[in-house]
Amino acid sequence: AKHGHIDVPRSYAKDPSLGTFVCNQRQTYKRMNEGKGPSMDRSRVQQLNELGFKWALKHKDQPVIVDSDDEGFEDGTKSPYIRSVKPKPLSWECGIEQLKEFQILNGHSDVPHIFAANQPLGNFVKSIRQNFKNMQKGKSTKLLNEPRILELQMMGFKLQVRQREPWEQRFQ
Repeated sequence: AKHGHIDVPRSYAKDPSLGTFVCNQRQTYKRMNEGKGPSMDRSRVQQLNELGFKWALKHKDQPVIVDSDDEGFEDGTKSPYIRSVKPKPLSWECGIEQLKEFQILNGHSDVPHIFAANQPLGNFVKSIRQNFKNMQKGKSTKLLNEPRILELQMMGFKLQVRQREPWEQRFQ
């Protein structure tokens, strides 16, 4: 353990995929214990336990760990933590790959648009749905086209989360 522990936060700046992996392990384990998801292989649980893996962290918003060889802050000071990092948008290929991984781990592809475990994926899903909504209104979009919509539908992805009745109908 380079940092003296294995408590990898979900937003690990040096290796974001490691942060996502660790977060997914915690989520799968939690859902399994709640009877809400697929069971986790006992040998994997044992391997992680042997490393001293923490299945639940006390703080939901863990800081982003930066290795000591990082440049630090603009004023020249170095700190092991950064307060926040704006997630980069995912490319179509990367977003679809992460969506497939989410589906395998969770048994569905209903990623919430506010998704602390992987906010770039949440933003990707939100963007897909917004672009689909715009297409329904006759607007052009660079993100979606018919083959991509078909790919999403084949995965069971819900392009529209909820169908709302017109305000007047809901009012009555």
